Amino acid sequence: MRLKRLAFDSCRFQGALPRSIGNLSNQLQQLLFHNNQLHGNLPSSIRNLVGLNILTLGRNQFTGNIPSTIEGVIPSTLGNCHHILSLFLNDNKVNGKIPVQLLQLSSLSIVLDLSQNNLFGSLPIEVGNLNMLTTLKLSDDNFSGNIPSSLGGCSSLLRLSLKGNLFQDTIPLSLNSLKGLAVLDISHNNLSGHIPRFFEQFKLKYLNLSYNDFEGEVPMVGVFVNESAFSVLGNRRLCGGIIELGLPKCKETSKFTKKLHLYLIVTLIASALFTATCLAYAWCKKKRKSHLSQSSTCERHLKVSYSQLLKATNGFSESKLIGTGGYSSVYKGILFEDKNTFVAIKVLHLQNRGAQ
Repeated sequence: MRLKRLAFDSCRFQGALPRSIGNLSNQLQQLLFHNNQLHGNLPSSIRNLVGLNILTLGRNQFTGNIPSTIEGVIPSTLGNCHHILSLFLNDNKVNGKIPVQLLQLSSLSIVLDLSQNNLFGSLPIEVGNLNMLTTLKLSDDNFSGNIPSSLGGCSSLLRLSLKGNLFQDTIPLSLNSLKGLAVLDISHNNLSGHIPRFFEQFKLKYLNLSYNDFEGEVPMVGVFVNESAFSVLGNRRLCGGIIELGLPKCKETSKFTKKLHLYLIVTLIASALFTATCLAYAWCKKKRKSHLSQSSTCERHLKVSYSQLLKATNGFSESKLIGTGGYSSVYKGILFEDKNTFVAIKVLHLQNRGAQ
């Protein structure tokens, strides 16, 4: 028996599913019983249908527990189903982590709904591969860690729900690329930081940021002008926004004060640069002047020998003496007779105390 698909949906069937349902072909891939009037417990024999990849039982009147034989993790073999357009696994008891293979299905272009399960761990960065997906629902699970920046690669998203998880830190700036978003719900997480300004530019019909730890000013542009189109409840450190929110006024400085602060900062920086430039110029000028002074001194003070001085004063004769004191005597003389260079020559009396 090679039966692969059995569809009894919307047939108004009543009663309970028989245990014999487990005797169907193990090659059966699709079993559809949704939208009927079936009731009672699901037979545990359904575990024998190991080839199933689609089982729909919604919109019936079943009672009791889902058999543990059909609970568990999301199989990585779903990555082999290259023609899946939508996948609904919501409101089950699926646990574990999202298999990376599932997020690499380029065919997923309509809906991926994994909400209301027991999935945990971080959201894999491979989620950014779903660039054709329009609806992603991961709400009411136990995902943790940061919202991956790769989520910005899902550029076709119209609806995104991450509410009711344990996501933390700030909203990544890469979400700026999700300009087509109409509905965004990231409420009931542990997110923090300021509300991103790029939300003001989105054409959002509904934005839910409630019950996180956002802080700072609530914008007053775009979706933030309509009280019924967004929610920021439960964020105690927010301020400002439209008057209907009833939030306290922000203590941030006015635009004039901000401009004044900016002017003062620019002025201080310019003054510091000017002062540094002047000091550098003065230092260079002083150094140059010192160098020139040394050169000039060398030029003014001639180097003469003792024999030249002896000759110029006729052996320091009294006829050349023009003055004497307690510490020295001064003689007149002529150096370089051809130039008629008259000089005064002081001879210190080193033998006298204080002469030195």
